[in-house]
Amino acid sequence: MKLTKLRNKFKELKIDALLVTSGVNRRYLSGFSGDAGWLLITENDSLLFTDFTYLERAQSEAEDFSVIKFPGKEIKPLDCLVTAAGQLGINSLGFEADSVLYSFYDDLVKKLSSINVIPTRKFVESLREVKSHDEINSIKKAASIADEAFMNTMKYFRPGVRESEIRAHLNYFIQTSGGFKESFEIIIASGPRGAVPHAKTSDETIKEGELVVIDYGATYNGYCSDCTRTVMIGEPDERQKTIYDLVEKAQKAAMNIVAPGVECKEIDRRAREIFEHEGYREEFGHSVGHGLGLMVHESPGLNSTNNQKLEPGMVITVEPGLYFSGWGGVRIEDTVVVTDHGFELITAIPHKLNNFF
Repeated sequence: MKLTKLRNKFKELKIDALLVTSGVNRRYLSGFSGDAGWLLITENDSLLFTDFTYLERAQSEAEDFSVIKFPGKEIKPLDCLVTAAGQLGINSLGFEADSVLYSFYDDLVKKLSSINVIPTRKFVESLREVKSHDEINSIKKAASIADEAFMNTMKYFRPGVRESEIRAHLNYFIQTSGGFKESFEIIIASGPRGAVPHAKTSDETIKEGELVVIDYGATYNGYCSDCTRTVMIGEPDERQKTIYDLVEKAQKAAMNIVAPGVECKEIDRRAREIFEHEGYREEFGHSVGHGLGLMVHESPGLNSTNNQKLEPGMVITVEPGLYFSGWGGVRIEDTVVVTDHGFELITAIPHKLNNFF
């Protein structure tokens, strides 16, 4: 199905073959999870080039591809491609402009001087936006693993524990619950550090009465989950509760309009309007969400300028937040899959500020 969708776009791009060098796109199209290799896909053939160290793995994972081993130091990988292109009668070859170095492109053009080499941009990435049933199930499994890890980690959440310890517990429970690893560098940001949306987990100790932003995710079968909760030890003061309730209100309002045909920018606008009505225009400085799949940040982007319409099968996050330098921040993030009539919630951890313990 994926290869059929890809090939159906060849005429539009005026190519008769595509060279795939992006590791993520290689895995998406072939199933091969190794770190080295290229795909060469024509109307009738699909080849996977890789080296000896990945040969058996490629043969077992890439069932729809003919696996070709790079011969070694004597013959350069690009020469193998040239040979294959000649044998397959390729006249116009598309390549992924966003994933190659200029030096590779220069060599490619020189080696394939008789072939029209055409750059493509976000070609495979656009196919990845709408997930298959199996892809959605993998993301759901990743989310359930991450959520289980979160609840197990809360047993260790107490005053005096370091942010890095909480991250270590989350990673441990992700892996012992069936996940391969964290889907991105988990963020544990306590107190004033919560004002940095992409704060790096530190050795700071968590204190009673401080807001703690926990942004976490797991991978399963290569697919990512993503969830953020803001929690604290002790009772919130008036400002903490007010800001938390406002972020939750904006998050629910934005999430509740997710449906096929809704423009991505409308999801962002719904949350932003609620913040601006309360006087918080500058305190929400990032987009309200993003696509999710083999990468934790994928298309479509739910930002203020994206006119793209949601489609059934897209998996997206909704994650507004408010951030105050020197004080801290609140972000609440859930992942949903767009359905035929609305959305289905994938992340299951409840929105609770201080009752996990």
